[in-house]
Amino acid sequence: MRLISLIRNILIIFLISTNQSLSSPLEKLFDKKWSLGGLPCNFKGGVYNRYSPEIAGGSDFFSNGKFNNSDQLQWFRYFALDENTIKYERRIYADNNRLMVQMLGSPTALVGKTITKITFINDTKIELETTVHRVDLKLSNKNNLTKFNAKKSQSTSTLCDKKE
Repeated sequence: MRLISLIRNILIIFLISTNQSLSSPLEKLFDKKWSLGGLPCNFKGGVYNRYSPEIAGGSDFFSNGKFNNSDQLQWFRYFALDENTIKYERRIYADNNRLMVQMLGSPTALVGKTITKITFINDTKIELETTVHRVDLKLSNKNNLTKFNAKKSQSTSTLCDKKE
């Protein structure tokens, strides 16, 4: 599983580097700590997100200073839409979740998808417009088809390590 993850991450880095140069918004976003929900980045030992093509799923989340991320199979990609805007897509599959594999019938069944439009307000503040699509277990069970519910949200995030 780790080998597959490593190969997938290498492929994604290759796709990003060959299909589009690392333009300004991607360089500003990647490998930095970004605040969550208006909380200070150092709240209870650390609460923040990081975005990077080298992270499984393209981003990770820290709370109470501890890493929190899914160990399920994930796919992601980043697109620079213009000099200030990025589209980030992430998909999570049933793999490594026995209950989801049993309910949906396959470790490669899609259980969730997130599409986030990230817009730089300035070099230290971003606006996030996120749509989360999650599998609806009630509808999926009844019809043997996978159905999703979508929920949209908007938020802002600030760079944790900004130099003022």
